[in-house]
Amino acid sequence: MKKLVLTLFLLFISNLAFAKEPVNVAFTIDNNYVIPTMISIDSIIKNSNSDTRYNFYIVETGLTRYSKTLMKNHIEKFDNNVEFVPVDTDRITKGVNLYKHLTPIAIARVVIPEIIDVDKVIYLDGDTLATGDLSELYNIDLGQQSTGMVNDFVEDLWLKRFSGFNLQYGFYNSGMILIDSKKWREQKLSQKIIDTLHSDLEKYQKTQFADQIIISEVLGSQIKPLHPRWNNQCYSTRCVTDFDMKNGGIYHYIVDKPWNRITDLEQTPANLTYINHWKNSEFKDYICFYLWRNVEKVYLRKISIKSIKSKYFRYFEILKKNRRFPKFPLAEFNYILNGK
Repeated sequence: MKKLVLTLFLLFISNLAFAKEPVNVAFTIDNNYVIPTMISIDSIIKNSNSDTRYNFYIVETGLTRYSKTLMKNHIEKFDNNVEFVPVDTDRITKGVNLYKHLTPIAIARVVIPEIIDVDKVIYLDGDTLATGDLSELYNIDLGQQSTGMVNDFVEDLWLKRFSGFNLQYGFYNSGMILIDSKKWREQKLSQKIIDTLHSDLEKYQKTQFADQIIISEVLGSQIKPLHPRWNNQCYSTRCVTDFDMKNGGIYHYIVDKPWNRITDLEQTPANLTYINHWKNSEFKDYICFYLWRNVEKVYLRKISIKSIKSKYFRYFEILKKNRRFPKFPLAEFNYILNGK
């Protein structure tokens, strides 16, 4: 009996000693991106190794109680942790949008090392989908550098277009950032980025890639270029890398979002991966809402019902037959989808 107890005790100690460190992952969102972000989180959880656990940090502004409950319940159901971290975006952008799609929350990623007390973290955009375990990405040795990023897929074009900016070390896509938070805090990189933005806010407001430009400018040689599979940027017809994503990677839907054009782009492998994951997730009922919103947009342009049926041929019957809509207040739904 003593031997059995001793064996179990040693096994317990051994498991503690070799337990994997949780992977820290952060998102910055408001109520416009709840469901896409949850699809991204769901893909991370379900495509990971059985012994990998995550700490999810949701850097947010104005998330509704329903949105937080939805995210918290799903994440904790799979034995992962989640923390909601409110952020003061006025400090970063002085309360103005940088560009059409760059709302203040979009650039809040630059203060993650200041407001989340961890030594290392992966930042991800909400329009991403993981195809494997993120431990490999998380454990990449950055050496003396503070940040790991993937070059933007049209870097050469942007370098010519943004010749007025200091991009001598390259132009990086900010949809995935591997951050050594300890180095960021030591070098006060978050504040340097904010100061750079404030030095000529009007100039940065005029460019659609203000966040990427500032990060690429300020960090420069501090950025370690990572393999494109960790930010495989996908647009209308193809993705940047043809790497076998089944071996692990991150799809980043940079132009056409799968939830906005579900049928138009479903023929591409990257979009099929996204849609199939969504259909098989606990959030599949939300497809009906996104489909109806897309059909409604077409209808409002005074296109015939026949044209609508043709455009959404495979899903039109679903809209008519499927009445299993999620049960929650209409006001909350408007926040989630439209931010109203």
